[in-house]
Amino acid sequence: RANVRIDLGPTLAEGRELLQKNLNRRLGEGVRLRAEIRGGQVQDIRAAPEALLVRAIASGRAEIVLDPKLDKILGKAKAVTAPPLPASPIAPPPPSSR
Repeated sequence: RANVRIDLGPTLAEGRELLQKNLNRRLGEGVRLRAEIRGGQVQDIRAAPEALLVRAIASGRAEIVLDPKLDKILGKAKAVTAPPLPASPIAPPPPSSR
């Protein structure tokens, strides 16, 4: 076997963008999910016959955003603001040395 080095930076960036795009979406009338990915860490890489499989953990923050008009839709509903999430314990990946 020969050693092979593959730059996964572009692939991980694409995965992060895809995750960010799919987490920011409408959940229902007057309700949206808003998320920000702040970092990630590769946990495992495996070779499959047709691809490299990369398992990673992403960290960030997310919030449910309620439209101010939602209380009119639901009646007596009140908007609740949650405290901010603590900083992520997972540091972003180091820049590529290439």
